[in-house]
Amino acid sequence: MKKMLRITACLLALLIALCGAGYAREKDTTGLLATINGKDVPIDDALTEYSYYAMMYGMYGMTSQLETLKEEIAEYYIKLELVYAKFDELGLEVSEEFVRENADSEYQSAVESYKTYVQKDGKTEEQIRKEAENLLIGDGYDIGYFEDYARNAFRLDAVLKHFTGDISVTEEDVRAYFDDLVASDRELYESNIAYYEQASQYGERIVYTPEGFRRVKHILVLLSEEDQDKMYDLEKQLASESADKAALQAQIDEIFATIEPKAQEIMDKLTAGEDFIALMETYGEDPGMKAEPNKTEGYLVHPQSTQWVTAFRDAAVALEKPGDVSQPVRTSYGLHIIRYESEVPAGPADYEAIKDSLRAEVLDTVMNNYYNDIIDEWYAAADITVYLENFVVAE
Repeated sequence: MKKMLRITACLLALLIALCGAGYAREKDTTGLLATINGKDVPIDDALTEYSYYAMMYGMYGMTSQLETLKEEIAEYYIKLELVYAKFDELGLEVSEEFVRENADSEYQSAVESYKTYVQKDGKTEEQIRKEAENLLIGDGYDIGYFEDYARNAFRLDAVLKHFTGDISVTEEDVRAYFDDLVASDRELYESNIAYYEQASQYGERIVYTPEGFRRVKHILVLLSEEDQDKMYDLEKQLASESADKAALQAQIDEIFATIEPKAQEIMDKLTAGEDFIALMETYGEDPGMKAEPNKTEGYLVHPQSTQWVTAFRDAAVALEKPGDVSQPVRTSYGLHIIRYESEVPAGPADYEAIKDSLRAEVLDTVMNNYYNDIIDEWYAAADITVYLENFVVAE
């Protein structure tokens, strides 16, 4: 009897152990993005980013893509964690001096930006700054936030340099990159002049210029706002086939008669040999001619330009050689006295002048591609469990 009891007790203990193994409490994954090689990673930053983009996707009717969005954001933040882990594994150390300097610089810049949201009437500069800081901190951007950001940036850059520090590019690599850019710009700009004008206007790098561009400056004698409105209506009426064009033209002539004496005064001074630029600064009423780079370089014009009113464009490209000045040209804005400044050389940019910046771009691309391939390898080799179900946006 005692023997049977002992056996039964052992069986009971074994049963309890087995039941415990089979029905162990499941891991609480609330608030986690993933478990990476046994380490739990909080979802906080990833969820904040997902919440923002989920709102945007909702606004544009893209909710069917939310699952893909979750996967992309999860992968991005998991790869960040893998890089941070590699930083520790390599025994690298963060430069706290770098963190302090960069965090303070970014914090001060953010405070200056937030000052635009502060009502300034009757307040001292110190009060304005304090309110801006309170707004910034209220949005979650205290100095600690900027320190964390700088610290993480240092870690990412340190790992990048560790694995890509020996990478270099050849002169042939840079030249090939330049040739590809030229071919791309040529195809883009020659098929649509407006793209070239837009790129130039916004200061984008241009490595190929189509034929036919020139720079011009002008002295604008402006119509009053009331007369500009009248001109707009009259021009619309002139476009009608049934319009009494003679009567409408008479009204247009009457409007321009209000500013023609001033334009003639300018023309007389030019004929007498006075300097065009000096007269432009004295009489010109186009704000665009007072701001750089237009003030120095002039406007970019082409026979196919679409950014200028037709009369202005046609008069600008009709001038035969640099230095030529037009007679007053009528547009709905007023009277324009246009001077041809210079031809814009067509063809590829000067390779020697930009090759150093191109080399930096090529090197950066090669380094990042190599770096991303390495991170992809870490990602594929890691033991990762992702908790996409935790991407839940609070109502």
